[in-house]
Amino acid sequence: MKKLFRWLDNNIIKLLLVGFIFIIPLYPKLPFRMVDYTYIAIRLEDIYVAFVYFVFVIQLLRKKVRLNLQYLLLFVLFWISVFISLYLGFFIQKTIAVLNVGFLNSLRRIEYMGIFFVFASSVRTRKDIVFYLRCILATIAIVTVYGLGQKYLGWPAVQTMNPEYAKGYLLVLDAWARISSTFGGHYDLAAYLIFFIPFLLAITIRVNKRFYILVLLALSNIALSASRVSYGAYVLSSFPFLL
Repeated sequence: MKKLFRWLDNNIIKLLLVGFIFIIPLYPKLPFRMVDYTYIAIRLEDIYVAFVYFVFVIQLLRKKVRLNLQYLLLFVLFWISVFISLYLGFFIQKTIAVLNVGFLNSLRRIEYMGIFFVFASSVRTRKDIVFYLRCILATIAIVTVYGLGQKYLGWPAVQTMNPEYAKGYLLVLDAWARISSTFGGHYDLAAYLIFFIPFLLAITIRVNKRFYILVLLALSNIALSASRVSYGAYVLSSFPFLL
């Protein structure tokens, strides 16, 4: 029993991060509690992320992990730009109708991006990177297969595209609807896949050509999501990468 607890103590951050890799993309975007005067919801994954931070801080204080702050300045500059954009959008340009909505959306950028430093602090060897990458590949496979099932088999969608959908309805998409797979919107799905396509191409080239099936699944989901900006993002990211 002591060995089990010792192993758990040494690996709890890694286990929680594996949960993060699967839960954030795959768990349906169902509301746990709506925030008053907005249509933004606190979801169970928000509670999970908060728990990851809580455990990480405890392990940090116990010196079980070391905080890697190599890229902190870049992140802070981005977060500052987000809040400057919020200020300009609400107070000057009047393009943000409700301050609470803009503020909570800005905070969510910090919530999710801060996990980067937890991952960076948990990586000790090359095996850790390979382990996380395998989990990501499995998640991508589930996301893309579900996206096709949503389009052709009537698998349900939980979207957050408008205040009514954000209440957590299970939707069956019609023939002309844009797929969102397990995400809250079609653009979220496209952004997720665009980010990983260069990684999938690298693995296909250097590891095994069979991984190209994941590239095809990702591209088919992007096409069915009809997120037009993702087409340009694909060209700007993948073509230079291949060169």
